[in-house]
Amino acid sequence: MPSYKGIFPGTFTMGNVVCGFLAILSAFEGNITTACWFVILAAFLDALDGRVARLSGGASQFGIELDSLADFLSFGIAPAVLVHSIKLSSLGKWGWVISIVYIMAAAYRLARFNLLAETEEKKDFLGLPVPAAAVTLVSFIIFCYNL
Repeated sequence: MPSYKGIFPGTFTMGNVVCGFLAILSAFEGNITTACWFVILAAFLDALDGRVARLSGGASQFGIELDSLADFLSFGIAPAVLVHSIKLSSLGKWGWVISIVYIMAAAYRLARFNLLAETEEKKDFLGLPVPAAAVTLVSFIIFCYNL
């Protein structure tokens, strides 16, 4: 009999994916603050999915991997696209390079987290978590747009 314990936390993870994609689309359409709020909503859903998985007994290696893919989209790619669209595009290819470096750093950080999650050595955080970096960045953008 298959286990359906992972469906409920997976719903939050998929909400994270949808928010990341909507943030990218909003950035392309010039709706900057909307894009930022989608990243913040993705962070809220990301915080919930892990808690729900532990509470429901639905935590799994698949869930960890899926969560990292969602995080890469919402907190790696979406903020890079957002910042590139509002500021870095004026720098030409250097703007691409800066955006790519942020994306690569996010991918590296998430892969390292997954490796540590597998070996049960993740007692302390090493570096800034990718969702915290993205939320800090988009919060600053919202703050600047409201001034």
